[in-house]
Amino acid sequence: MLHSHLMIADTEFDDFIKNNNYTIVKFTADWCDSCKKYNNYIDTIDWKVLEVDYDLNEDLVESFEVKKLPTLIIYKNGINCDRVEGFIPKTELLKKLNGY
Repeated sequence: MLHSHLMIADTEFDDFIKNNNYTIVKFTADWCDSCKKYNNYIDTIDWKVLEVDYDLNEDLVESFEVKKLPTLIIYKNGINCDRVEGFIPKTELLKKLNGY
């Protein structure tokens, strides 16, 4: 799984979404305690995770209108399917992901 803070160009972002069937884009920040809660289980999910640092990626934050951290943007086959704002437990996230 890809799981790191990234400063990523728009083209790289688009390629990552297009090249992975099941993708979660996690907007996070080092200072966000709720974001850190996802670290307990996000790597155990069978989806690609692209972690985007809120403070380093102003363009992506703006384009996705991220107002709350953490924010997860869920993609299936390159299509934006869902958005989760704030932390949710693993069982709730898996239930949501299994619906796709």
